[in-house]
Amino acid sequence: MAAARAMAHRGVSACIPWWGTRRADGYGRIRTHTGNRYAHRAVYEECFGPLPEGSLVHHTCENKSCVNPEHLEAVTRGDHNRIHDIGKRTRWTHTRQRAWPSEET
Repeated sequence: MAAARAMAHRGVSACIPWWGTRRADGYGRIRTHTGNRYAHRAVYEECFGPLPEGSLVHHTCENKSCVNPEHLEAVTRGDHNRIHDIGKRTRWTHTRQRAWPSEET
């Protein structure tokens, strides 16, 4: 975690992939004295302090294994769902070259 903080402090703007254990879905995992945690959440809290109540850590780079603190932001679950819904909608329309199904009449 200290390495991610140091690299971000030096101006590294690219993703910093987690080199430790990863879950099957791509998220990094770290073992601490309190148990297993998501690596990106541990890095966020190390750099910015505790997450506000009810918040999630969002990867602005959309790379699940990234632990660059500059790519992590605290968002509410509702905001996180909206961010990812918009992303899916954009990817779907660009790959299919047609309107999102809910927009078709």
